[in-house]
Amino acid sequence: MTDQGAPTPAAPAKPKVFGFSALVTGFARMWRGLVPAIVVIVLNAVVQALLTWWNPQVALSFAFVVAFLISAAVLIVWFAVLSRTALGAVSGRVSVPEAISGTRGVLPRFTVWVVAQWLLILIGFLIFPGLGIVVGIVTAFVPLAAADGQANPVVANFAAIKDRWGRWLLTSVIVVVLALILLLLSAVNVFFIHGLMASLIFWLVFGFVAFWLLTAYAAIYRSTRVGAVKE
Repeated sequence: MTDQGAPTPAAPAKPKVFGFSALVTGFARMWRGLVPAIVVIVLNAVVQALLTWWNPQVALSFAFVVAFLISAAVLIVWFAVLSRTALGAVSGRVSVPEAISGTRGVLPRFTVWVVAQWLLILIGFLIFPGLGIVVGIVTAFVPLAAADGQANPVVANFAAIKDRWGRWLLTSVIVVVLALILLLLSAVNVFFIHGLMASLIFWLVFGFVAFWLLTAYAAIYRSTRVGAVKE
């Protein structure tokens, strides 16, 4: 006997945890993780502002290398905590201990994947600014997949795009427009406010906007087979 006539098991249905707009859903649900988000956003803003105040000259010097490493390390931790918090906020409330413990478990691999993504985006911008934007859009789910503990965040990224390509594309186009607006506002901020205070304001505003957008993308990611919360 053979099982050729047996029906093929149906693929698991894609969940859907966002409404008519992933950005609106992200804004509505980001408040569930507001406390850990505020903690890491403020800490990052203070550190980056103090480094601006220190202002080591851009050169291959000890002071600049130390400042760069501190800035990069704090940014990676900031990004990891916000990514973990965004994933959790989609389905429930996230406390500070939950955000810290969840981040601690994925931070080493998250760092590797995110640094690789940032390098690819940087190379894209060096070749052509539009290419850097495209690379960022095409790898949008990599940080969330890495924060989610996926074995291969790149594979998970493209699986998520395949499942929700329309929502991913629409959201990404809007995010690019928002990013350009934020860039213009930051230029105005630096023009009228200088030094430490300008840096502090920028990183506080950027942090909250980043958390909102991460939560929006997390809602899309959780609405795919690869990103769905495992029971």
